[in-house]
Amino acid sequence: MKYFCGLDVSLNSTAICIVNQDGDIMREGQAPSEPRAIHEWLGKCQLTFERVGLEAGGLTPWLCHELLSLGYPAICIETRHAKAAMKAQQVKTDRNDARGIAHIMRTGWYREVHVKSHASQKIRVLLHNRRCLLQKRLDIDAQIRGTIRVFGLKVGKVKMSGYEARIRELIGQMPNCRLISSQCSKRGTSCDCKLSGCIN
Repeated sequence: MKYFCGLDVSLNSTAICIVNQDGDIMREGQAPSEPRAIHEWLGKCQLTFERVGLEAGGLTPWLCHELLSLGYPAICIETRHAKAAMKAQQVKTDRNDARGIAHIMRTGWYREVHVKSHASQKIRVLLHNRRCLLQKRLDIDAQIRGTIRVFGLKVGKVKMSGYEARIRELIGQMPNCRLISSQCSKRGTSCDCKLSGCIN
């Protein structure tokens, strides 16, 4: 007898369903979304699985690699393809989704997604975080330019290395209130600045 397993993974818990080759549900349950916890749950069944399926998601690369290292034939399936296969479900729950994935594993109606290696994931995360930080810096730069422009202060073309000095130079032209600076000469006291948004 062949057995197939479906895992519906969420952040904290994973719904598990095991079916045989005839489509009969052998066992259902839930385990924390940790490789060892899932391994312990599946180990109690004492079954040999043909395929263990889970949808692509945030935890999928980690869980898939860990389950493969534990000896399970883990397969990551394409989310939209899985959704199309399970759209006949009248009630969408984690339990029903796990059932649907288990039956997808049994029938073979799935599209496998390549799971990147840990090395590739590290490079991808590094590049993504770098792009995020760069975009945030550009957003802040644009915000500062727009804020001081309403007071007639134009930053103009300036290199990154000279940007801070240029901003401080322009702010120095506003003696009554340093709207953009992180400190005010009268910090902690009543400021006579009439501009809304003054830090005091």
